[in-house]
Amino acid sequence: MLPEPSATQSISAADGLLQTLSLWERPEELINTIWDDLLLELFIEEHGMVLPRVQAEAATALRDELNKYCEATPKNLDPEQVLADPRWEAVQSKARSFVAAFESHPSE
Repeated sequence: MLPEPSATQSISAADGLLQTLSLWERPEELINTIWDDLLLELFIEEHGMVLPRVQAEAATALRDELNKYCEATPKNLDPEQVLADPRWEAVQSKARSFVAAFESHPSE
């Protein structure tokens, strides 16, 4: 069994994924990666109580914004519409804040 990635490794992976243009062929795959591969919800459940407040709040804000986006959009997304959607910009903003929270407040 492989060891679980650290929070820093997960953050780096998330940041890299947000910058990967090939995923824009199917934007829903990027969202699935955050939920399924990076296990955002599980990360919050398991580490939320021990994270510094700024990190826990950033993780929760990203989760909530992504949930809001997913509830408001179809299952299969059109890349051009996603890039033009201000709701997607809100998700990106929360993702940037999430990464910044872990870069500026490293957990031990």
